[in-house]
Amino acid sequence: MTLDVVRGTAILLVLLFHFRVPLGVPILDAALQPVFAVGWIGVDLFFVLSGFLVGRIILTEADTPAGLNRQRFFFRRIHRLWPVLFVYLATLLLLGGTQAWPAVWPVLLHVQNYSTDAPSHLWSLAVEEHFYFVAVLVLPPLLRRGGHRYVERILVTVMLASLALRLAAIAIGAPLLHLQWQTPYRLDSLAFGVLMASTAIHRPALFARVAGSRRVCLAIATGGLAILSLAGTVCFVMASVSRSPIFRRAHS
Repeated sequence: MTLDVVRGTAILLVLLFHFRVPLGVPILDAALQPVFAVGWIGVDLFFVLSGFLVGRIILTEADTPAGLNRQRFFFRRIHRLWPVLFVYLATLLLLGGTQAWPAVWPVLLHVQNYSTDAPSHLWSLAVEEHFYFVAVLVLPPLLRRGGHRYVERILVTVMLASLALRLAAIAIGAPLLHLQWQTPYRLDSLAFGVLMASTAIHRPALFARVAGSRRVCLAIATGGLAILSLAGTVCFVMASVSRSPIFRRAHS
């Protein structure tokens, strides 16, 4: 039930971000702008949730005598994601004919987050699929080699490396769309979800204590949202001012 609330919150945030429409009332638009400004974190929330759910499956099965059944894992993922996806791609081909193939091929190859031809809203699916593939191949051997603490250290390293990679990409002027879509820049939220799953499995008392501190968690989440909302609103106001005729005349 709690995870459904998290999933619903993520969906709502994404919808608010993509379908924000000015109401034409300055006061209401100004009041809603901080909400719209943080809608993008809904995808990150999805990634954390995916990392937690998938990571818990992989780590739990990998720690059993039989080990992880990779074929069953991939069958479940395919059964969950591909039917709707292939109906969508078939519809694209039906409506667009051969001209739609440049948009379809990257999705079939699961590299749509590196293509400008593929439907832009499918980029996160590519990140998820890359995560499934790497997690299944990498997590069980790491767990056998050094145990869950070793896996957790690797996950923290991945989180820090992903953040450092984003900062380096920004410093050299990489396109912001690459930072949003491409897999290496989005691994920290997925790794954090797997780290949560490892904690829930191997230190359940700690996980339960943190999860039970709802007021503290809510306060931290509220503070984070407030900071992101303020930053997003400031950027929005600065962009709006820079586009205004008065600003352009004053700096021409």
